[in-house]
Amino acid sequence: MQDKKETEKLRTPPSVALRVKQGPGQGRERMIHFADTFLIGRHEDNDLQIKEDCVSRNHLEIKFDGKSWWVRDLESTNGTYLDGVRIQNVLLPEKAELQLGKGGPVLFVEVEKSRDIEEVPVRKEGVPSETQIIRHYFSKSESPQIGEHTLMFRRAFSRVQKQQKKKYLVIVGLSLFLLVASGGVILYQKAKFLKLKGTAIDIFYSIKLLELQIAQLEDLVLAKGNKDQVRELLAKREHLKEMEKNYDHFIEELGLFKKMPEEERIILQMARLFGECEVNVPKDFLKEVRNYIKKWKKTNRLKEAIARAKMNNYTPTIIRALAANNIPPHFFY
Repeated sequence: MQDKKETEKLRTPPSVALRVKQGPGQGRERMIHFADTFLIGRHEDNDLQIKEDCVSRNHLEIKFDGKSWWVRDLESTNGTYLDGVRIQNVLLPEKAELQLGKGGPVLFVEVEKSRDIEEVPVRKEGVPSETQIIRHYFSKSESPQIGEHTLMFRRAFSRVQKQQKKKYLVIVGLSLFLLVASGGVILYQKAKFLKLKGTAIDIFYSIKLLELQIAQLEDLVLAKGNKDQVRELLAKREHLKEMEKNYDHFIEELGLFKKMPEEERIILQMARLFGECEVNVPKDFLKEVRNYIKKWKKTNRLKEAIARAKMNNYTPTIIRALAANNIPPHFFY
């Protein structure tokens, strides 16, 4: 036989609104939610502290007995007055004024309208579950049985939600703006990098053009031996050295090869010596060069060719021929 869930009639204490109408902290408001006991007095341990000489340390208590709210004087020195009448322990009306001692601070008290008792499952502790509290105070239903203060609480919560939504919209908008701005910066940096890369390529091919002009001028000098042409040749050589130095500095500033593995940097340096701009090599250039290196390593052709050149004394002749034609000595290999 299955056990039945225990249920009982449960009433959630209606909210109580307190406002200091007269005295210290005038205009201050407090709401009593979910609690069934509320203390007012001069000492800081009270739920509402009122610092006034005529107010006792613990002056009065507002308490819910399961059905109604009561106000009880805690044997205060100057007494508690409800709507001008001194009381000891009386039922708290829906709207009333409490005075703490004759001529003392005045509190305006308003109790939420009573609601029908709701039959709901109750936890063993005898207190509402979180689900019940959420359903009661945060539901959007407008039942006529709902008290005024619950509606006020809901409106306040709704207003806070709207403020939070506005805040989130501002945060999201700002995030999107920063994202777009970051994207703009990235695009700008990319465009700048491409422009610098293009400049490097232009400088490289200007160097190669100058090398060609020097080679042509050397042919004329060798043929005629004109002193003016010799001076022009020397000047062009100096200009070429300066351009190469500037180009190296420019490449270093660009930082194109800082994170590149050493093997790849060496391949690109050799490509430059052989007339290929390292900034503008084809997409699969490095991959193809590595493939050829692997192929050369599998055979003894290079080793045998170098040994044959040494044995037949080809090396000096080849090096002189390369130098005479301004070809890098690396072409020997």
